[in-house]
Amino acid sequence: MITLNTPSGAAINFHKSNPIANDNACYLISPYTKDPERLFSKAVEATALLIELGLSVYSPIIYGHTVVNLLFSQQPAPNFWEGINDFWLEHANTFAVLQCPELYKSDGCLSEIEALAAADVPTEYIVVELAPIKQIHIFGTDKVSFLKHLNLEDLANAR
Repeated sequence: MITLNTPSGAAINFHKSNPIANDNACYLISPYTKDPERLFSKAVEATALLIELGLSVYSPIIYGHTVVNLLFSQQPAPNFWEGINDFWLEHANTFAVLQCPELYKSDGCLSEIEALAAADVPTEYIVVELAPIKQIHIFGTDKVSFLKHLNLEDLANAR
């Protein structure tokens, strides 16, 4: 069982047999560069929680870095992944953010969140917290509450 918290503070318990939806394409925004090994592990954990909810999750950190380690002797140019990530950013109907201190130091994460804030498309928003306890906050299409929860009021106020 996973406990979810809504913006109103209500707790919702989800069981594996009670997924959000079977066909929700979810893009997980999570930091990496400040502590790669630990943050990769956290991205895996967050992805697993979201999959338990029934989401089809794409995590650039998990897929990208795993593939790079298998196929390449060195890191490919940043634009190598842009097409793949852009495809998921365009087609995902749910966006999840792994909330942790490193998030606010990641230019990549902040630019993805800024792009979400600027987009005028109906999207579902989720925040995953792994410490001190595992929590998943579901904001539905409430972009402002989502951004405020992440302490990114400047992006929320700009909308």
